[in-house]
Amino acid sequence: MNGTGNGIEIGAVPTGGWPRSHLLDSGGDDMTTETIDRAEVFSRPAAQINEDGELVVRASAALGCRRALWYAATGYQPTNPPNDDSLTAMESGNALEPVVARAMERAGWLVDAAASQDPRTVAVRVGPNLLVTGHPDGTVRM
Repeated sequence: MNGTGNGIEIGAVPTGGWPRSHLLDSGGDDMTTETIDRAEVFSRPAAQINEDGELVVRASAALGCRRALWYAATGYQPTNPPNDDSLTAMESGNALEPVVARAMERAGWLVDAAASQDPRTVAVRVGPNLLVTGHPDGTVRM
């Protein structure tokens, strides 16, 4: 996954920050990835402001409430954390992931699961000061 298109830049995000210099531009031929401590990867906030003043949003939170993202980026602690029903719904989605992957394989898709102990971080620039970052659970192709 590399290159640009329609103003969207795709690249790898290094440990320790989200500097603009690590994004691919239209001349980029490759994308580097870095092994990051699993606990560090999955415990980062839903949104943060990097040293370049850019808003960096986790892919899983990108379509969420803008106000909640601002609170996360500025360090406010939530006053309404997920309740038991919300936690159960999230856990159900995680539990069903391998079932969906097997169903896709039976339907003819080629499914490559990501290494859970070696998460690959990717970033997509969706505006002049906004990066969406994430860790793909895997890739699929027909």
